[in-house]
Amino acid sequence: MKTTLARILFLLLLLSPAIGSAQDFSVKYGGDAGTQATNVPYSAMFGNSAGQVMNNALYGTAIGPSAGRYANGAEGAVIIGLAAGYASVSINYSTLIGYAAGRAITGNTYSQIIGYAAGEYANNSHLSNFIGHHAGYKASDSASSVMVGRFAGAWADHSPESVFIGSHAGGVEKLDAQTEIPSAHHVVSGIYIGAGAGKDSVNTTDVILVGTNSKADSGVENAIALGKDAHATVSNSMNVPVLRRTGGGVLVVDDNGNITPSDQLATALATIAALTARIEALEAAP
Repeated sequence: MKTTLARILFLLLLLSPAIGSAQDFSVKYGGDAGTQATNVPYSAMFGNSAGQVMNNALYGTAIGPSAGRYANGAEGAVIIGLAAGYASVSINYSTLIGYAAGRAITGNTYSQIIGYAAGEYANNSHLSNFIGHHAGYKASDSASSVMVGRFAGAWADHSPESVFIGSHAGGVEKLDAQTEIPSAHHVVSGIYIGAGAGKDSVNTTDVILVGTNSKADSGVENAIALGKDAHATVSNSMNVPVLRRTGGGVLVVDDNGNITPSDQLATALATIAALTARIEALEAAP
Protein backbone atom coordinates (compact mmCIF):
# COMPACT_ATOMS: atom_id res chain seq x y z
CA MET A 1 0.00 0.00 0.00
CA LYS A 2 2.79 2.38 0.94
CA THR A 3 4.62 1.49 -2.28
CA THR A 4 1.54 2.22 -4.42
CA LEU A 5 0.97 5.58 -2.70
CA ALA A 6 4.61 6.49 -3.16
CA ARG A 7 4.37 5.70 -6.86
CA ILE A 8 1.28 7.88 -7.24
CA LEU A 9 2.97 10.78 -5.48
CA PHE A 10 6.04 10.32 -7.69
CA LEU A 11 3.91 10.44 -10.85
CA LEU A 12 2.15 13.58 -9.64
CA LEU A 13 5.51 15.24 -9.07
CA LEU A 14 6.59 14.32 -12.59
CA LEU A 15 3.43 15.74 -14.12
CA SER A 16 3.26 18.89 -12.02
CA PRO A 17 5.52 21.03 -14.30
CA ALA A 18 3.17 20.31 -17.20
CA ILE A 19 0.00 21.30 -15.41
CA GLY A 20 -1.02 24.87 -14.65
CA SER A 21 -2.73 26.01 -11.51
CA ALA A 22 -6.16 24.74 -10.73
CA GLN A 23 -7.43 28.30 -11.14
CA ASP A 24 -6.40 28.98 -14.73
CA PHE A 25 -6.55 25.44 -16.20
CA SER A 26 -3.54 26.20 -18.43
CA VAL A 27 -1.12 23.57 -19.69
CA LYS A 28 2.63 24.21 -19.68
CA TYR A 29 5.30 21.76 -20.69
CA GLY A 30 9.02 22.34 -21.27
CA GLY A 31 11.87 24.08 -19.52
CA ASP A 32 10.58 27.45 -18.22
CA ALA A 33 7.43 27.16 -20.31
CA GLY A 34 4.94 29.65 -18.90
CA THR A 35 6.78 29.85 -15.59
CA GLN A 36 6.11 33.58 -15.23
CA ALA A 37 2.99 33.81 -17.39
CA THR A 38 0.10 35.84 -16.00
CA ASN A 39 -3.58 35.90 -16.86
CA VAL A 40 -3.38 32.97 -19.27
CA PRO A 41 -6.37 30.80 -18.35
CA TYR A 42 -7.08 27.82 -20.59
CA SER A 43 -3.85 28.41 -22.54
CA ALA A 44 -1.28 25.88 -23.71
CA MET A 45 2.48 26.42 -23.79
CA PHE A 46 4.81 23.71 -25.07
CA GLY A 47 8.58 23.98 -25.58
CA ASN A 48 11.56 25.46 -23.81
CA SER A 49 10.65 28.99 -22.65
CA ALA A 50 7.42 28.90 -24.66
CA GLY A 51 5.14 31.61 -23.25
CA GLN A 52 7.57 32.04 -20.39
CA VAL A 53 6.39 35.57 -19.54
CA MET A 54 3.24 35.58 -21.67
CA ASN A 55 0.53 37.90 -20.41
CA ASN A 56 -3.18 38.33 -21.12
CA ALA A 57 -3.54 35.28 -23.34
CA LEU A 58 -6.87 33.67 -22.61
CA TYR A 59 -7.10 30.49 -24.72
CA GLY A 60 -3.71 31.29 -26.29
CA THR A 61 -1.44 28.61 -27.73
CA ALA A 62 2.37 28.84 -27.91
CA ILE A 63 4.32 25.89 -29.32
CA GLY A 64 8.07 25.85 -29.92
CA PRO A 65 11.21 27.11 -28.19
CA SER A 66 10.63 30.72 -27.05
CA ALA A 67 7.36 30.88 -28.97
CA GLY A 68 5.34 33.77 -27.52
CA ARG A 69 7.94 34.08 -24.80
CA TYR A 70 7.13 37.72 -23.98
CA ALA A 71 3.83 37.98 -25.85
CA ASN A 72 1.33 40.37 -24.31
CA GLY A 73 -2.27 40.47 -25.42
CA ALA A 74 -2.56 37.14 -27.24
CA GLU A 75 -6.10 36.11 -26.49
CA GLY A 76 -7.10 33.23 -28.73
CA ALA A 77 -3.82 33.54 -30.66
CA VAL A 78 -1.97 30.56 -32.11
CA ILE A 79 1.82 30.91 -32.07
CA ILE A 80 3.90 28.08 -33.50
CA GLY A 81 7.63 28.01 -34.29
CA LEU A 82 11.00 28.95 -32.86
CA ALA A 83 10.75 32.52 -31.52
CA ALA A 84 7.44 33.06 -33.29
CA GLY A 85 5.60 35.96 -31.64
CA TYR A 86 8.54 36.25 -29.26
CA ALA A 87 7.81 39.83 -28.14
CA SER A 88 4.52 40.40 -29.91
CA VAL A 89 1.95 42.78 -28.45
CA SER A 90 -1.77 42.88 -29.11
CA ILE A 91 -2.14 39.92 -31.48
CA ASN A 92 -5.52 38.70 -30.30
CA TYR A 93 -6.98 35.93 -32.46
CA SER A 94 -4.05 35.99 -34.89
CA THR A 95 -2.11 33.00 -36.19
CA LEU A 96 1.70 33.15 -36.30
CA ILE A 97 3.46 30.13 -37.76
CA GLY A 98 7.15 29.82 -38.66
CA TYR A 99 10.55 30.82 -37.37
CA ALA A 100 10.35 34.40 -36.01
CA ALA A 101 6.92 34.87 -37.59
CA GLY A 102 5.51 38.06 -36.07
CA ARG A 103 8.39 38.07 -33.62
CA ALA A 104 8.19 41.77 -32.68
CA ILE A 105 4.86 42.97 -34.04
CA THR A 106 2.61 45.37 -32.17
CA GLY A 107 -1.06 45.68 -32.96
CA ASN A 108 -1.90 42.91 -35.40
CA THR A 109 -5.16 41.22 -34.49
CA TYR A 110 -7.17 38.71 -36.53
CA SER A 111 -4.24 38.20 -38.94
CA GLN A 112 -2.60 35.15 -40.47
CA ILE A 113 1.19 35.38 -40.61
CA ILE A 114 2.88 32.26 -41.92
CA GLY A 115 6.49 31.71 -43.03
CA TYR A 116 10.09 32.32 -42.07
CA ALA A 117 10.17 35.78 -40.41
CA ALA A 118 6.87 36.66 -42.06
CA GLY A 119 5.46 39.91 -40.66
CA GLU A 120 8.25 40.08 -38.12
CA TYR A 121 7.89 43.86 -37.69
CA ALA A 122 4.50 44.44 -39.31
CA ASN A 123 2.90 46.73 -36.75
CA ASN A 124 -0.70 47.98 -36.91
CA SER A 125 -1.68 45.63 -39.70
CA HIS A 126 -4.85 44.10 -38.37
CA LEU A 127 -6.90 41.67 -40.47
CA SER A 128 -4.01 40.95 -42.83
CA ASN A 129 -2.56 37.83 -44.45
CA PHE A 130 1.20 37.51 -44.85
CA ILE A 131 2.28 34.14 -46.22
CA GLY A 132 5.77 33.29 -47.42
CA HIS A 133 9.44 33.74 -46.60
CA HIS A 134 9.72 37.30 -45.17
CA ALA A 135 6.26 38.14 -46.53
CA GLY A 136 5.08 41.46 -45.06
CA TYR A 137 8.31 41.62 -43.05
CA LYS A 138 7.96 45.33 -42.19
CA ALA A 139 4.52 46.03 -43.61
CA SER A 140 3.50 48.38 -40.82
CA ASP A 141 0.20 50.27 -41.08
CA SER A 142 -0.96 47.89 -43.80
CA ALA A 143 -4.29 46.71 -42.43
CA SER A 144 -6.50 44.35 -44.40
CA SER A 145 -3.73 43.54 -46.88
CA VAL A 146 -2.78 40.27 -48.56
CA MET A 147 0.90 39.54 -49.21
CA VAL A 148 1.67 36.08 -50.55
CA GLY A 149 5.05 34.90 -51.83
CA ARG A 150 8.73 35.10 -50.97
CA PHE A 151 9.43 38.66 -49.81
CA ALA A 152 6.00 39.73 -51.05
CA GLY A 153 5.36 43.19 -49.61
CA ALA A 154 8.39 42.77 -47.37
CA TRP A 155 8.87 46.50 -46.77
CA ALA A 156 5.45 47.63 -48.01
CA ASP A 157 4.58 49.87 -45.09
CA HIS A 158 1.56 52.20 -45.11
CA SER A 159 -0.15 50.03 -47.73
CA PRO A 160 -3.65 49.32 -46.44
CA GLU A 161 -6.13 47.13 -48.30
CA SER A 162 -3.54 46.14 -50.90
CA VAL A 163 -2.74 42.82 -52.53
CA PHE A 164 0.81 41.69 -53.36
CA ILE A 165 1.05 38.20 -54.83
CA GLY A 166 4.23 36.71 -56.29
CA SER A 167 7.88 36.32 -55.43
CA HIS A 168 9.10 39.78 -54.42
CA ALA A 169 5.81 41.39 -55.42
CA GLY A 170 5.86 44.77 -53.70
CA GLY A 171 9.11 43.91 -51.93
CA VAL A 172 12.73 43.03 -52.53
CA GLU A 173 15.38 41.18 -50.61
CA LYS A 174 17.77 43.39 -48.66
CA LEU A 175 21.44 42.75 -49.35
CA ASP A 176 23.93 42.97 -46.50
CA ALA A 177 25.55 46.12 -47.95
CA GLN A 178 22.25 47.96 -48.30
CA THR A 179 20.92 50.26 -45.61
CA GLU A 180 17.67 50.87 -47.46
CA ILE A 181 16.06 49.11 -50.36
CA PRO A 182 13.55 50.15 -53.02
CA SER A 183 10.17 48.61 -52.31
CA ALA A 184 6.48 49.34 -52.46
CA HIS A 185 5.17 51.55 -49.68
CA HIS A 186 2.37 54.07 -49.30
CA VAL A 187 0.31 51.93 -51.66
CA VAL A 188 -3.41 52.41 -51.10
CA SER A 189 -5.80 49.76 -52.43
CA GLY A 190 -3.21 48.50 -54.91
CA ILE A 191 -3.08 45.10 -56.59
CA TYR A 192 0.38 43.88 -57.60
CA ILE A 193 0.55 40.38 -59.07
CA GLY A 194 3.62 38.74 -60.62
CA ALA A 195 7.26 38.09 -59.87
CA GLY A 196 8.75 41.44 -58.87
CA ALA A 197 5.52 43.28 -59.63
CA GLY A 198 5.64 46.77 -58.13
CA LYS A 199 8.78 46.02 -56.15
CA ASP A 200 9.82 49.67 -56.44
CA SER A 201 6.45 51.32 -57.06
CA VAL A 202 5.59 53.76 -54.27
CA ASN A 203 2.91 56.32 -53.46
CA THR A 204 0.24 54.88 -55.74
CA THR A 205 -3.52 54.65 -55.28
CA ASP A 206 -5.93 52.22 -56.92
CA VAL A 207 -3.23 50.92 -59.25
CA ILE A 208 -3.28 47.39 -60.69
CA LEU A 209 0.00 45.86 -61.85
CA VAL A 210 -0.12 42.39 -63.39
CA GLY A 211 2.99 40.83 -64.91
CA THR A 212 6.63 40.17 -64.16
CA ASN A 213 8.43 43.38 -63.14
CA SER A 214 5.39 45.52 -63.93
CA LYS A 215 5.56 48.88 -62.18
CA ALA A 216 4.03 52.32 -61.76
CA ASP A 217 5.55 55.74 -61.27
CA SER A 218 5.18 57.48 -57.94
CA GLY A 219 1.96 59.43 -57.63
CA VAL A 220 0.04 57.49 -60.27
CA GLU A 221 -3.63 56.89 -59.48
CA ASN A 222 -6.34 54.73 -61.01
CA ALA A 223 -4.14 53.00 -63.58
CA ILE A 224 -3.53 49.50 -64.91
CA ALA A 225 -0.26 48.03 -66.17
CA LEU A 226 -0.70 44.65 -67.82
CA GLY A 227 2.07 42.33 -69.05
CA LYS A 228 5.76 41.75 -68.51
CA ASP A 229 7.63 44.99 -67.79
CA ALA A 230 4.42 47.01 -68.14
CA HIS A 231 4.92 50.51 -66.81
CA ALA A 232 2.07 52.79 -65.73
CA THR A 233 3.26 56.38 -66.02
CA VAL A 234 -0.03 58.23 -66.35
CA SER A 235 -3.01 58.39 -63.99
CA ASN A 236 -6.39 57.23 -65.27
CA SER A 237 -4.81 55.08 -67.97
CA MET A 238 -3.87 51.55 -68.96
CA ASN A 239 -0.45 50.38 -70.09
CA VAL A 240 -0.16 47.25 -72.24
CA PRO A 241 3.33 46.92 -73.78
CA VAL A 242 2.26 44.39 -76.42
CA LEU A 243 0.05 47.03 -78.01
CA ARG A 244 1.36 49.77 -80.26
CA ARG A 245 -0.14 52.91 -81.72
CA THR A 246 -3.37 51.92 -83.42
CA GLY A 247 -4.42 55.22 -84.93
CA GLY A 248 -7.72 56.98 -84.30
CA GLY A 249 -10.58 55.79 -82.19
CA VAL A 250 -12.27 56.32 -78.88
CA LEU A 251 -9.12 54.96 -77.18
CA VAL A 252 -5.59 55.96 -78.14
CA VAL A 253 -2.55 53.72 -77.63
CA ASP A 254 0.80 55.52 -77.79
CA ASP A 255 4.16 54.01 -78.74
CA ASN A 256 4.78 52.94 -75.15
CA GLY A 257 1.50 51.07 -74.85
CA ASN A 258 -0.29 53.69 -72.76
CA ILE A 259 -4.00 53.64 -73.43
CA THR A 260 -5.90 56.86 -72.79
CA PRO A 261 -9.29 58.24 -73.85
CA SER A 262 -9.22 59.98 -77.24
CA ASP A 263 -10.57 63.51 -77.69
CA GLN A 264 -11.88 62.55 -81.13
CA LEU A 265 -15.28 61.55 -79.81
CA ALA A 266 -15.73 64.85 -78.00
CA THR A 267 -14.61 66.72 -81.13
CA ALA A 268 -17.07 64.77 -83.29
CA LEU A 269 -19.94 65.51 -80.91
CA ALA A 270 -19.08 69.19 -80.88
CA THR A 271 -19.01 69.24 -84.69
CA ILE A 272 -22.38 67.53 -84.87
CA ALA A 273 -23.83 70.04 -82.43
CA ALA A 274 -22.49 72.93 -84.53
CA LEU A 275 -23.90 71.47 -87.74
CA THR A 276 -27.26 70.89 -86.07
CA ALA A 277 -27.37 74.52 -84.99
CA ARG A 278 -26.56 75.71 -88.54
CA ILE A 279 -29.26 73.49 -90.04
CA GLU A 280 -31.82 74.74 -87.56
CA ALA A 281 -30.82 78.34 -88.36
CA LEU A 282 -31.15 77.76 -92.13
CA GLU A 283 -34.51 76.12 -91.72
CA ALA A 284 -35.75 78.98 -89.61
CA ALA A 285 -34.69 81.61 -92.19
CA PRO A 286 -37.53 83.17 -94.30
